[in-house]
Amino acid sequence: PYQPAFLIRSHSDLTNVTGNNTNYTVVFDTEVFDQNADITTTTFTAPVTGKYQINFNITFVSLSSATDVFIDIISSNRNYRFNPGTNNPTTADLTSYPMVQGSVLIDMDADDTVYLRANVNGVGADSVDIAGDATGLTEFSGFLAC
Repeated sequence: PYQPAFLIRSHSDLTNVTGNNTNYTVVFDTEVFDQNADITTTTFTAPVTGKYQINFNITFVSLSSATDVFIDIISSNRNYRFNPGTNNPTTADLTSYPMVQGSVLIDMDADDTVYLRANVNGVGADSVDIAGDATGLTEFSGFLAC
């Protein structure tokens, strides 16, 4: 339990998951490794108290009319918000396959949890897709740092 580490990915596209200011818990379908059996398809549970390095890449298929794009790291003690540099990815030339990346060092107690939540607004109904493939376009990883 003192060396937890995990990496999970989405090999398949996640379709129509967010788009009209809908929060979506990102689901992953492939476990690359899970050193301590602490990750499900969505949620990591800390086996021991410590500081955990949490990382992610989320790639969207198209955001041509999106006005707001956020990925939140939701943890038991605090939430962290990330976006692709500007709230309007159409002005940042990120409309085809924009990726939101982030990492944070989180203080977690034993049995605390962490997961990823996507929220896109400005594209109508829940119609945004998250890209999946074997190369890590969409992935979630973490490990006990100290």
